Amino acid sequence: MKNSNSSGPLYGAVRGELLRATPENHRRHLPRASCSLAASALIPALFLAGCALGPNYQRVKVNTPTFFRGAEGAAQQASYADLPWWEAFKDEQLRTLIKTALANNYDLAVAVSRVEQSRQVAAQARAQYFPFVTYSVGASNGKNEFLGTITPSGGTTAGAFVAAGSVAWEPDI
Repeated sequence: MKNSNSSGPLYGAVRGELLRATPENHRRHLPRASCSLAASALIPALFLAGCALGPNYQRVKVNTPTFFRGAEGAAQQASYADLPWWEAFKDEQLRTLIKTALANNYDLAVAVSRVEQSRQVAAQARAQYFPFVTYSVGASNGKNEFLGTITPSGGTTAGAFVAAGSVAWEPDI
């Protein structure tokens, strides 16, 4: 403990020590409400300051074309890129070779089959979101049994037929 004979008013006791009222001690004990109030006022003010445009703002004038590339308009003639590329060559023998190469290209055939396979896998994965129908049918004929299970029937031969079906759908939530 500090000596209580020291001059100056006492501020409070922290850890069993008496503190004098000095500016350093006052800064340590600011009320939390005033700090949070200041922060809650300062943060929105900083964000709103970023939105300010200034007193003399004028929108920039942009020269825009009258027609855009993707704009709908009159249909043009078929371009050269839309035509089959092998018809660009006037050599009949070269066209025959190109058709043969496309028909016998095993790498292309493998790529096409892989694309088709991936489409089927995607369709199979998407199928779980649709309703599904299941069915089962069973038939039996014998002594002391009913659809494959042992059932005492006194030794008589009996036949059984069972058909069952169900429809179900589970929504994806």
